[in-house]
Amino acid sequence: MPCLYISTNVNLDGVDKDPIFSEATKAVATIIGRPQHVKSVIPSTFFIHFSCLWTYMLESCSGLNFVAYKCISLSLSLSRQCSLLASRLVMVILKGPVAISFNGNKEPAAYAEMVSMGGITKQVKRDLIATLGKILEAKLSIPRTRFFLKVYDTTAAGNSSKL
Repeated sequence: MPCLYISTNVNLDGVDKDPIFSEATKAVATIIGRPQHVKSVIPSTFFIHFSCLWTYMLESCSGLNFVAYKCISLSLSLSRQCSLLASRLVMVILKGPVAISFNGNKEPAAYAEMVSMGGITKQVKRDLIATLGKILEAKLSIPRTRFFLKVYDTTAAGNSSKL
């Protein structure tokens, strides 16, 4: 699940945060190549597995070992689907005001961390910095020169970034 955590020294009381969340979510999803939101496939899958299991139980009461197997199978299937679903979603966290001093002063500034399982390249980093900087400048009046983004790719362990 790509997660964008933004901290700013701008007071967010009275600020409409919904446009920031929606634009940041759309930017991250588009740039990294993830959907903005996914309709849950888990309930329908769960009900399909559950109905098959229930039908089997009704037809054969002697299938207790099979029932236990199906419960374990169902649990593993849901776990895999939850992991797959989580890797496709985008999370955005916006926190403020926090104490930030940038270049020796406390004018509006922001620090953000982007964590993703893959999808991060040098060009993606550049696009994220530019796009998120524009959003923060438009919505919170934070100059792009006072925005810092740190990017983590959890699948690139041991790779050092040159950006």
